[in-house]
Amino acid sequence: MHATYQYYYQPLVAPLSLLTGLAAAQLWRTGRRTSRLAATALLAVAIGFPAWWFPRTGEAILSAARTPAEMARWLAQQHRGTGGSLYIVDYQPVVYQLSGLQPATRRPLPMQLVCPFPATGEPPEREIRRTMAARPDFVVVSASRSVLTCEIPTLASLPLRLGGSDYQLARTFRDEMMGTIEVWRRTDNRRTPGTKPGGTPDGTPGGGL
Repeated sequence: MHATYQYYYQPLVAPLSLLTGLAAAQLWRTGRRTSRLAATALLAVAIGFPAWWFPRTGEAILSAARTPAEMARWLAQQHRGTGGSLYIVDYQPVVYQLSGLQPATRRPLPMQLVCPFPATGEPPEREIRRTMAARPDFVVVSASRSVLTCEIPTLASLPLRLGGSDYQLARTFRDEMMGTIEVWRRTDNRRTPGTKPGGTPDGTPGGGL
């Protein structure tokens, strides 16, 4: 969602490399000094551009981000190895794996529930309501409710509207690309029958990074 243009560019790498090589070869064959200088410059740009360009792409920024790992460590400390459930509304789903908490939703890719995504075959509101009815121990959501390009803020706001007073803001994290991310903790002990018990809240006040 944050690296769209590089995915438009990547399929063009092979044909552009071929065309660059052909153009440089044609310029070199002329034998003129200026043409050979142009061919050398063209090859230098073709070789150097990716090294300059990639660190500025969304993929590079996301892969270097430390916030998902920091958030996951904090979540792991909160549930203290006793199990627990997590619902990531519009943030990096890798936090599910890194934290060790179980996804509370059957649709762990956030885009499937907060973006227009007809392939799921059902209204996203239905899955969001089902997820929140299971009373997940933690809900992760962006402060703006609109960090994804396709995001529908009303859908991103729905989980906490359904959770109501049973959830309180436990902590905020500052993501390198996606701004402020909130972690909400379930404060009541009620749970839908058949769901796994969550972690033990320690009552520590929330804070920001």
